[in-house]
Amino acid sequence: MKDEVKRMIEDIPLAIKPSITMDEPNQSILIHEGNFKLVQRTMEINLTGTVKLLWFPNLKVKFIGIVDFCSEKEINLISSDGKFDLFINEEKLGSFYLMNKTFSDQVELSGILKGRAILGDGTIKVDKLKFVIPNLRDFFGESIRDETENYLGRDRLVFENEYFTIRIDRERNFKDKVNRLKDTGGYVFLYNGEMICHKNPVSTEDISDTIHSFSTFLSFLNGRRTTPLIIQGMDDGKTIWTDYTDYTVDQYQYVTTWPAKHDINGLNELWQEFYKLWRNKSDKNLLISAVHWYVEANAYSGYVEGSITWTQTALELMYNWFVVEKNQLIRGRDCENLSAANKVRLLLSQVNGMNNDNINLENLKQFVRDNNSIHDEIDAFVEIRNAIVHSQKEKRLKLENISTIVKYEALEFGIWCLEISLLNILKFKGVFYNRCSRKLWAGEGEERSPLASTKQNH
Repeated sequence: MKDEVKRMIEDIPLAIKPSITMDEPNQSILIHEGNFKLVQRTMEINLTGTVKLLWFPNLKVKFIGIVDFCSEKEINLISSDGKFDLFINEEKLGSFYLMNKTFSDQVELSGILKGRAILGDGTIKVDKLKFVIPNLRDFFGESIRDETENYLGRDRLVFENEYFTIRIDRERNFKDKVNRLKDTGGYVFLYNGEMICHKNPVSTEDISDTIHSFSTFLSFLNGRRTTPLIIQGMDDGKTIWTDYTDYTVDQYQYVTTWPAKHDINGLNELWQEFYKLWRNKSDKNLLISAVHWYVEANAYSGYVEGSITWTQTALELMYNWFVVEKNQLIRGRDCENLSAANKVRLLLSQVNGMNNDNINLENLKQFVRDNNSIHDEIDAFVEIRNAIVHSQKEKRLKLENISTIVKYEALEFGIWCLEISLLNILKFKGVFYNRCSRKLWAGEGEERSPLASTKQNH
C-alpha cells in the first residue's frame, strides 16, 4: 500500500522552483551592486552603486551611484541632456535618463530606465523561460508537489497550444503574502512560471509579443493588470539572459472577477481562442482595447460615473468588431444609426449572452419600473451613461436625481455584459461567477457557460 501511494505521489509533477524570491510586499529587487558605467556616444562615466527594480511611486528600474572620477569633461557630459546606455560588466542593460545630479565632495547620479532592460545577450535563442507574476488572484488549480517540504497542493495552472506550454504555480505561502498585501498595498510575487517552446527557440525580441498576449489574457482573468516579470532565458539549467523590463502591473486592489473560485475547466481552451485572435492584427487590437477598458472600469479608476462611460465604450467597440465587421449582420449607415441600447442588445443576442434569471440588481430594476421610457436594464445603463456624458441642463438634473446605488448597479450590469460578451466570443465553456447575482460566498453565484454542452455539464 505504501509503495502504491508513493508511486501515485511520484506521478504528480514537481513545483517550479522560484527564479527569484520576494519575501515582503514592495521589496526592491536588486539587479546589480558594484561598478557599472554610463555611455553616451564615445564618452563614458564610471560609477559605483546599485541598479534596482523599484515599485513606488510606480514600477521602474532605477540606478543610483557615485561617480568614480569626475573631470571637467565628465561634468559637461553629466550636464547634457539625452539618454545614457548603462553597462554592467561590459554588457548593456538598457538606456536610462538622468533624473538627479548631486555635486558635493562626491558626484552622485540617479536615473530611470527608458525602454527595455535586458542583461545578457538577448539575441541568443532559448527554448525555456522562467519568470514570476505579481498580484495575480487565487486559483484552485492542478496538483503539484514539493519534495523538499513534503508538500502537495492544487496550485498549478497550465496554458498550452501548438507553440508553447506555460505553467504557473501559486507560491506555498500565497495566503500569507496576500494578507500582508491587503495591509500594505502595492506589489508582491505570488506565482512562479515557466514557458516551454515546442517549435522554435526564442530570443527576447521573438518572445515580446507572446508575453504581451499572455499579460493581457492574465489581466482579463485577474480584473487588474498583471504580467510576467524578470523573464529568464534558460539553456540546460543556466540563465542566458534576463529581461528586467518594468512592464505594467497594477497595484493591489481587491476587485470582483469572473473566474470561478474552485473550477479551472475551460481556462486553457479560453487561452487558446484568445491567442488565435491575437495572431490577427485587427483582432489583437480589439483584445487590447477591450481588456484595457474592462480593467479600468472594474477597478473603478474613474469612480462610478467615469467607469460607466468606459464600459459603454468597450461594449460599442465589441459591437462594431463582432456584429458589424466580423459577422456583417448590419451594414451601411444603419450600423451607425442604431441607438446605443440596441447595439448592446444586438451584441448580446449574437453572443448568446442574456440571462435575466440571475440579475439580482433590485435598485436598478426599481429604477426601470419607475421610469416609463426605460424598458430594461440595458436602457437604464445607457440612459445613465448619457446623463453623465451629455452636458445639457436637463441631463445634469436627471443625473443628480439618480442615486449612487443605482449608478453602481448600472455599472455592475454593464461590466457583466462586457464579461459575458468576451467569454462567449472566446468560446468559453466553463463555469464563471455572475457578478449580477450579488452572491458573496465562495462557489455561490457561479454559472456554466451557455456554450457548454449537456455532456460537459456532467
